[in-house]
Amino acid sequence: SMVLPVDCVYYEENKPYVYVADGTLAKKVYVTTGLHDSNNIEIISGIGPNDEVIATWHSRLTDGAELTISSGVAG
Repeated sequence: SMVLPVDCVYYEENKPYVYVADGTLAKKVYVTTGLHDSNNIEIISGIGPNDEVIATWHSRLTDGAELTISSGVAG
């Protein structure tokens, strides 16, 4: 399992999902969740350690949306 910030997990009809980067597109992936607190949530299945979860919400973030990937660390 892995742990994500709770803000990365969305719900559709009580089914949890996250968005992952699939090349240059956003992909909606349904996940199974476990334990959680006010900050973090356990992801039991649906994504793996190599999946790039999109952590920044945007009003245009939908399944199949084109992504602009930026790299680097702000400082």
